[in-house]
Amino acid sequence: MRGVGIILAAGKGERMGGVAKALLDAGGRTFLQAVVAGVREAGLRAVVVCGGPFVGEVTAAARALEAVVVVNPDIERGMASSIATGLGAADAGDDGDDGALVWPVDHPLVRPATVAAVLAQATADDIVVPTLEGRGGHPVWFGRLHFAALRDPGLGARGGARALLAENPRVIRVNCGDPGVRYDIDTPPDYAKMRLP
Repeated sequence: MRGVGIILAAGKGERMGGVAKALLDAGGRTFLQAVVAGVREAGLRAVVVCGGPFVGEVTAAARALEAVVVVNPDIERGMASSIATGLGAADAGDDGDDGALVWPVDHPLVRPATVAAVLAQATADDIVVPTLEGRGGHPVWFGRLHFAALRDPGLGARGGARALLAENPRVIRVNCGDPGVRYDIDTPPDYAKMRLP
């Protein structure tokens, strides 16, 4: 499977007290290091980190990991704009890519076996979502067929990538039994309760 990994790290961190979640510790490595490692272990051809408010710190950290770095110039449009920005930076689809694995940086505890299970179902036509107890999580694979919809400037106003999942019949849900797919860290209490694998 040929594709790119797009790591979303453009949040303002407001609910976390104004800190960059990408740089928080996740058991001896930062959230960003953990997610970049997950993308690399998956064997995808490129790793793109989409940053925003903490551009200096996050950019330096991402470049140290030899990731492609891009800044979302319009973070007020939400996560959909970061996905579109990341796709553009990776030239996704222009180099024979089958799709993109989209991974928010606040999901640092996803198991490698979960990523492998998602990619085992990945095609150029489908969206693949890891699930836990019937609820979808991250990271999500978007086949190349859906890149135009992800780049649509109006997607954010329609509810972002969630709307795309709801509207699309080509969604494969993979039950993975991995709490990491649902375990996003948004607030200091979330972080304090984080259980490392």
